[in-house]
Amino acid sequence: MLTGCSELNVVVDGINRGQIFKYLYKPMNVDLVRKTVQEAYQKFLEGKKNQMDVVELIETNEKLEFMLRQKLIS
Repeated sequence: MLTGCSELNVVVDGINRGQIFKYLYKPMNVDLVRKTVQEAYQKFLEGKKNQMDVVELIETNEKLEFMLRQKLIS
């Protein structure tokens, strides 16, 4: 979240909803902003990879369950 809004309730609401990666104070240091964006992007990529891993695990589990049922039926 990058905003000029200084109202505390907006920040608290965002934090409580888990939608804020990091809160930076003004005036912002450009290097700190770059580092924070890089960290947020890495976290985003990790989240996407985790989602893909979950899908793969579900598919593998379904295949294993199918194989188990086939063996039990045969």
